[in-house]
Amino acid sequence: MTLRTYEILAKWIARKNNLTIKFEKGAGARVNMKTREITLSNDLDEKNCFVALTYLIHEAGHLLLSDVIPLDLVDNEIDHMILNSIEDVRVDNRMQAVMPNFHDFYEEAIKFETEERKNRDLSAVPTWQIALVNTILRKEGFFKYKINHKKALELAESIDLPYSFDQGIKHIFNQEWDKVKQTVKEIRKNLNIPEEPEQPKPNTQASENTQAGNENKTIDDIRGKNKVKAFIGSDTCKTVGSSYLGEVALEEITKQAFKEALNINEIKEIDEGTMLDTDNLTDFITGNIEGLFKDELIEKRKKSMIHFLLDASGSMGVRLLDDRIRKEITVQCVRSLIAVLNELQAIEGLNIDYAVSAFNKNYYSLNTNNWEREYSQITGGTDLINPFKEVINRMKNDNEIEGKKIIIVITDGDVYDSDVQEMKQLIIESGGEIKTMVVTIGAKPGAHIIQELGDFNILAEEASNSILMEAITETL
Repeated sequence: MTLRTYEILAKWIARKNNLTIKFEKGAGARVNMKTREITLSNDLDEKNCFVALTYLIHEAGHLLLSDVIPLDLVDNEIDHMILNSIEDVRVDNRMQAVMPNFHDFYEEAIKFETEERKNRDLSAVPTWQIALVNTILRKEGFFKYKINHKKALELAESIDLPYSFDQGIKHIFNQEWDKVKQTVKEIRKNLNIPEEPEQPKPNTQASENTQAGNENKTIDDIRGKNKVKAFIGSDTCKTVGSSYLGEVALEEITKQAFKEALNINEIKEIDEGTMLDTDNLTDFITGNIEGLFKDELIEKRKKSMIHFLLDASGSMGVRLLDDRIRKEITVQCVRSLIAVLNELQAIEGLNIDYAVSAFNKNYYSLNTNNWEREYSQITGGTDLINPFKEVINRMKNDNEIEGKKIIIVITDGDVYDSDVQEMKQLIIESGGEIKTMVVTIGAKPGAHIIQELGDFNILAEEASNSILMEAITETL
């Protein structure tokens, strides 16, 4: 996931849930129930974007759901850890149901944490804590990423810990606080956790100001939460990375990139000696007839072609995070880019042509004067590879195109992995002659097409044009 995508999602989550997101250098994640503020660290790179985003979703879920839990429900650190584990499952499963992509975000984050965990020494972590973590993973649908600790797995199985979690979640939902407390006590007893001297009452997820990453919470060390570094940008989620440029600046950069890439001049020499060289006065005075004439040079701009290949399958009718339909945003993006090309033709005199085609199970060549209407009427299944081959062949066989040849594919990424691999090979083979860029719209994070063909993924209307233009400028 790019920082740009992360920024858009973070802003959407904040707006959707009426939250304020702050950052502090080196901060652990904090939730303030009264002010509805989430504070996160401001150190992020593209490797841990999914972890940061998932943690944001998780903390937002606690703000939305956990304020029903009485502050004095538990009175020691261990009981809090058990209650918090149960509540984590309840919150995460509810938040994953908000948007289909959220489950994928969680999985990508857990994959990252699983790799990070390999570098941690867990030998000193109590067996019962590992049993709690594995139960969280099981109840959230990620048990394949469990910690392979034999005793912890056997312990959770012997006391049916997942069932106890289910009971706790049910009692929280019904606000049966005595039963919640009793469930926590039973889990503690079944896990054979030794009694400890009374400790100060901890801040819980339902408290006014919670702090993940408490030094006593070794369970967070296992899950990687203390390692999470999240960057939103500011109190109001300002943009990060190239998005600082803004839409107007990016459009200008895109124009410049097109201008530099497509402004290809060809000088042809007409060897007929019929053009009078008025600068050569010496030959005129001396009567040197041969020197008095010069060959005519004609400068011509080579014709370049940009071909838009648009996914028109049924899944393009699905809505994005902001409730906009994928197909509508696709039309909007292509329309904006065509306007840029038309402006370059009119003002800069670039010799550019463009074509628009669509695909479902078949390939459709669209009329450039009526492509929006024609595209909107196509639906059906998905076959990406054969339409892509069709465009490649058309480009190669068009003798009028002497300049650049560029293909822009826009798809929701709901295609076979084998098609992606074959498409990647075709892109490599034709790369010297034809440049191809792939922009996904509403694709699952970590989807095969994103991993193999580039992470330019439009998840909402906001900044959709910028993502498309960033893809173009990077490719060119």
